[in-house]
Amino acid sequence: MPLHELAVKFGASFTGTLGSHTSAQVSRMFSTKMPGSMSQTAAREWLTQEHGLLKAHQHESVLLVALTMEPTSRLDGTPAATEWLTRVACEYARLFGVTLATQSSKRLAGGSQNSAASSMISSAELKALQLQQRSLAMQQLEVYARHLGLDLRSAHREQSATEGKVREQQLMLDAVDEELGQDFVTGIRGVFDMRKARKFDSHWNWAREDAYAWISSALVSTSNGEEWSSPRDDVRLHMLVNRTDSALIALLNGLVAILSKSNNDNARALKLAQRIRDACLAGQGGDPVYREHGPTTRPVTQIGTAGKIDYAELEREASFAAYVDNMSAHDAMPHPPLLHLREKTADHNYELSAEHSTAYYAGLRQMCHEGVSFSGYTALVTG
Repeated sequence: MPLHELAVKFGASFTGTLGSHTSAQVSRMFSTKMPGSMSQTAAREWLTQEHGLLKAHQHESVLLVALTMEPTSRLDGTPAATEWLTRVACEYARLFGVTLATQSSKRLAGGSQNSAASSMISSAELKALQLQQRSLAMQQLEVYARHLGLDLRSAHREQSATEGKVREQQLMLDAVDEELGQDFVTGIRGVFDMRKARKFDSHWNWAREDAYAWISSALVSTSNGEEWSSPRDDVRLHMLVNRTDSALIALLNGLVAILSKSNNDNARALKLAQRIRDACLAGQGGDPVYREHGPTTRPVTQIGTAGKIDYAELEREASFAAYVDNMSAHDAMPHPPLLHLREKTADHNYELSAEHSTAYYAGLRQMCHEGVSFSGYTALVTG
C-alpha cells in the first residue's frame, strides 16, 4: 500500500501528537544524547523562539526528523545542542517546503514588513508578559479575599503542616527500618485482602446435623431402655432455636412424619422431635439470644493431711435464676443485697446505688428468661 493511502486511512484517527512508541524514543534520545540543559520543553521553546515554529504539530514533526538524525554520543553542552537542533529544523523545512524564521531575518525585516514582524514575539518576552498579568491578577484576587475575609493561603499552610507530619513519620519509619531491618518491617505488614474474604454460616448449617443426632440418640437410648432426657436438654434446645431456619423446620417435619408412622418403640423419639419442632417454630424469625441455663458454682479449697492443696468448683444454686434471686435478697432490711452496685458521692464515699443495682439485676433476669440479643451490634475481636 502506498504511504499516501496509508496516511489517508490513519488520518481520521490521528490526534496530532506522538504515540507511545515514538514518545518513548524521543524521551530516550533526549535523556541519553542531550545535555542536561536541553530538555524536550527547552527544545520546543527554542524552536518557537528561534525559528517561529509556534504550532504543536510542527514540534512533533521536528522531533520525528530528529530521531533520524540522532547524535552518536551525548552532546557537550547547550551550544552544541542548539547547533544540532538547527540542522534538524533545516532538514524539516527542506522536507516539508517551509521557510524558517531566524532572529537575523526578523531584525532585518522593516518598513512594510514591520506589521508582519511585529506579530512574532520571543518566548522570553511572552513569559515576562504572562508573569506580569499573573501578578496583577493575584493582587486583585488578594484584595477581593481581604474584602470577603477569606484566607487564600490556608490550604498551603495545611499542606505544609501535612508534609511536615509525613516527613516526621518517614523519619520514624527509617529509624525502625535501620534498627530492626527490612525483613522485620515486611513481616509485620498486614496481609489481609478484602477480596479474599469469605463468609460462612456453618454454625447454622450444623443445626440440622445436631437435631438429627439428638433424635437418633433418643432412638438408641429407647432401644436400650435408658432415659433419654438429660440436664443439658434445655441448653441443646435453646441452641437449636437460635439457629432455626426453613431448612431445619423442613427436616423436623420430615422426622416427625416418619416417626409418627413407626411403632410405639419410637414414642420417646417422636416426643423429642415434636418438642424440638414446636420450639423452633415458636422462635423462627427472631434474633438469636444468649440465655444462661447452667447452675452456678462456688470455689472450694481444701488442704489434706499431707499438705496437698485441692481446689474445686462446687454447685452453689441449681440454676442461674436462683443465683440471681439469692444475690438480690436482703439478709436484713437495713442491709443492701449481697451483690450490688455503689456510686461515689460528693463527700468521696461510695454508697449503695439502688437505681444502678436495679438495672443490673434486670439485665441478669433478662439473661435468665427472655435472653439477651446482640443482633445489630459489631464485635471487635483482638488478640
